[in-house]
Amino acid sequence: MLVTHKRIISKNEYKGEVNNLFTLRLRVTSLIDKYQVANANRQMATDKLNELENEVNCVRNLLHEVDKMNLESNEKEKHEISTQCQVNLSEQYEAKLQDSLQELRNQYEGQMQAIRDVIVEKEENIKTLQLIQASNANALRCIHKRIESRNKTINELEETNAALSSQIQKLKQKR
Repeated sequence: MLVTHKRIISKNEYKGEVNNLFTLRLRVTSLIDKYQVANANRQMATDKLNELENEVNCVRNLLHEVDKMNLESNEKEKHEISTQCQVNLSEQYEAKLQDSLQELRNQYEGQMQAIRDVIVEKEENIKTLQLIQASNANALRCIHKRIESRNKTINELEETNAALSSQIQKLKQKR
């Protein structure tokens, strides 16, 4: 019985082992299927990754081109802004220059007007002095004529006085 028991156990074990083997085979098949699915998924993921990497490279290239265009555009904008700033500065400088020039003109005109006023005043003074001089010249001529006239009268009187003195002397001697 022992042998039978061993055989039964063996048969039972065999059946268990066959079941185990079958289970293991099913499991292995399942794992192989899962592996193949995982491998297929990995391959799809790798393909998708490669596709995405290609898209990323394309986008990078596009971004590089866009950056390049932006740089060129920025350079143009910088140049335009620089030019505009120069124009604005030039206009501001010109406006300040115009204001300064107008201020200098006003100052110059003010100085010229002051000089004109002084000249007019001096000319009036000169005319007044010329009138005074002419008046004084006339007065001097009149005075000079009077002096000449008086000198003539004095000379005549002296001659008359001398003649009278001479007659008085003669009369005194005759007597």
